[in-house]
Amino acid sequence: MGDFNSILNMNDRAGGNQVSVYEVVEIQQCVDACGVLELPPKGSKYTWSDSHGNSRGISDHCPVKIEQIRNERHASRPFKYCNAWANHPDFIPRVEVIWQEHFEGCIMLHVVKKLKLLKQSLKELNRQHFINILTEVAEDKEALVSAQLALQNNPIDQELQEHKRSMFQRYKKSSYLVEMFLQQISKVNWIKLGDDNTKYF
Repeated sequence: MGDFNSILNMNDRAGGNQVSVYEVVEIQQCVDACGVLELPPKGSKYTWSDSHGNSRGISDHCPVKIEQIRNERHASRPFKYCNAWANHPDFIPRVEVIWQEHFEGCIMLHVVKKLKLLKQSLKELNRQHFINILTEVAEDKEALVSAQLALQNNPIDQELQEHKRSMFQRYKKSSYLVEMFLQQISKVNWIKLGDDNTKYF
């Protein structure tokens, strides 16, 4: 940053010699050529004083602070592929349907459009089957424990035996998906933090 000895507008000077058009033309042309705008100021209009009359402190320049106001925009979350999706029976059919779509344009454009469609399809798959896998695995474990306890009280009951086998397979599947999910998160954390002596460790 710096200051100029030229003024941008004819009313940017108070007192002293009268401002002529020639004094502001060159700086205005420079500003237009650079494509910049004057920032809207608050507080003191004049940034320099010859120290006569009321001046701020001992300096002949008024201090300037520039603030950049951040727009609180909620950026969309980046797409992240979950390895557990590939184990769902709907995964391959979804990929095949989208990859058979036909588009106009170059081959690379085809790939980009297909990936965008696939991203939406996989997000839908995640919402339908994977959004609550941590809750579901806890519920499946509780259901398996209940089935095991019921079978202990009546070990020859074939219906209870079948129910226990069903709950075991269900819990085995959901726990495997959660294990894959947590393993992927662990790898992401490792990539971010490495093996440094960080707070993570």
